[in-house]
Amino acid sequence: MKCLALIMGLLGLGSPLWADCRPVNITEFREATQKSPNRVVFFASWCSSCASHITADRIHDTIFVASADTRPKADKVLQVYLKDRASAATCFFDKDESIAQAFGVRNLPVEKYIRDLRQP
Repeated sequence: MKCLALIMGLLGLGSPLWADCRPVNITEFREATQKSPNRVVFFASWCSSCASHITADRIHDTIFVASADTRPKADKVLQVYLKDRASAATCFFDKDESIAQAFGVRNLPVEKYIRDLRQP
């Protein structure tokens, strides 16, 4: 992990994650997605099987939600992960895992739909 962060720094890939993936909680997510695509994909930068769910052909009809990750440098790893797959995607960082809980997400990757969102 430290090696990857060092390589990213040397390559100039250290711009803030939040330019690509905004940290939100469930309330902010509900407000931001009222007129958004219906499909929601939950993923994590550490999840090797998640990559197949994040592709450039899906960025216009999918909202991507990154799992909370408290490891050091997780934001930079996630930024590179998104950049390599779908840099123009609509992405939210589930900062307190409230979005995953509201959708009933237990494993990653998982694809859900806005209609699956549990009401408060």
